[in-house]
Amino acid sequence: MAKKPHSRTALGPAVKPMAKAILKAGLNLYDAAEEHVAEAREQLRGLIAEVRGEMDGGMKRKVVPKKTSSSQQRRQKK
Repeated sequence: MAKKPHSRTALGPAVKPMAKAILKAGLNLYDAAEEHVAEAREQLRGLIAEVRGEMDGGMKRKVVPKKTSSSQQRRQKK
């Protein structure tokens, strides 16, 4: 009586190329997505830096001038 081949061993050679093709496609998608995420991250960092710069500049413009002391006021009047 001959042994029946296991379905795993019989399908292995046929499935392996298809599995590799699926993995390659998945890895290509992953790599492309990773590049897009990195680009988006850089753009976001630039935008955050720009907004922080504007906020810092805005804070400097909103500073109330120091009051001069009475002795400084007398010197300025002379």
